[in-house]
Amino acid sequence: MYEVEQEAKHIAQLLPQEGDELILKAVRFDEKHSSIGWAVIFSSGTTIGTGKKGILLVPERSLKIIDQLSNPIPYEIIPLDQLANQPPESSHPY
Repeated sequence: MYEVEQEAKHIAQLLPQEGDELILKAVRFDEKHSSIGWAVIFSSGTTIGTGKKGILLVPERSLKIIDQLSNPIPYEIIPLDQLANQPPESSHPY
């Protein structure tokens, strides 16, 4: 996991910083990729909780970092209008 986090930090240094207006996406990872996915997301920049189990709002920049990894981590984008239908967070999802 350390190597992936280091690669993500390197990619983050090459990308422009987050601007004043963030374009956010609701994201979740499957169980297999959850630990590494959240580690990369948390080290890549801004995250905002949704109150929904395993789903955070992240800027597009963070998703670009994941997509540019040598072994990209699969994630699912949840349409914002469907967040209300997701189960509430009952325990720490990470």
